[in-house]
Amino acid sequence: MNESTPINFFAEIQARAEPFRHECEVRWIASFDTDAHREVYLEGVWEKRGEAVAKQLRADVWAHMKSTGMVVVPQQENLFA
Repeated sequence: MNESTPINFFAEIQARAEPFRHECEVRWIASFDTDAHREVYLEGVWEKRGEAVAKQLRADVWAHMKSTGMVVVPQQENLFA
């Protein structure tokens, strides 16, 4: 039986909030003025949260920038790697 407790309630909220937090962070990083600023931020993410998170953020930021027309897609796929 799935008992409703405050711990279960807050765990469910946190699980639902994480994708939204990630989406907000992607939009925020994409809004940086230069690729150099994005790279500095992503280096900090790499150090604090690990390689996998930094790589996923980089890929998601790039996809967001392409999909919203924030960047003209060059011949190479990874503009700020």
